[in-house]
Amino acid sequence: VKGKLFKTRTDELTIEASDVILITKSIRPMPDKFKGLSDIETRYRQRYLDLMSNEDSKAIYFISVASTLSGIHQQTIRTYEQKGLIKPFRTGGGTRRYSQEDVDRLIQIQNLSQRGINLDGIKIIYEMKEKIEELQRKIISLESEISNQKTESKTKEKEIHQSYKNEIVKKTEKTIRKKF
Repeated sequence: VKGKLFKTRTDELTIEASDVILITKSIRPMPDKFKGLSDIETRYRQRYLDLMSNEDSKAIYFISVASTLSGIHQQTIRTYEQKGLIKPFRTGGGTRRYSQEDVDRLIQIQNLSQRGINLDGIKIIYEMKEKIEELQRKIISLESEISNQKTESKTKEKEIHQSYKNEIVKKTEKTIRKKF
């Protein structure tokens, strides 16, 4: 710690830190994605951990709040849900809960409909978008598989070339010994 030493109002010596260097590791592992946070008190006290590890806790807005945030009437949001454009999380009692992603999607839907695209067209756009994302994930996995295959084939090729070198050296030594 670097800084200026001074006294507080209660005459305690304190450092006004201008530069601080942490020497210890300050990162804790994230909670398990599948189990989430099991301790209810930790879920409330450390909300950011709950939001990162538990998908259900991301859906926090009631329909009235989602309506206010997106600027879309509640009945319009219900229509979007009936058309399959949005799928809010449902609690055990059947209450709709919307996440920030849902609110962003509502705004996108509204913008597309204001451009003159009807709801069926918007649904097709989102289906195509999901298909593209799925194909991109598949491309990434295939590229990874190709890369692994390349490294394996290079390793096998080196092994084969090494075995040829060993055979050639052994045969040439045998022919040289026979001549002498």
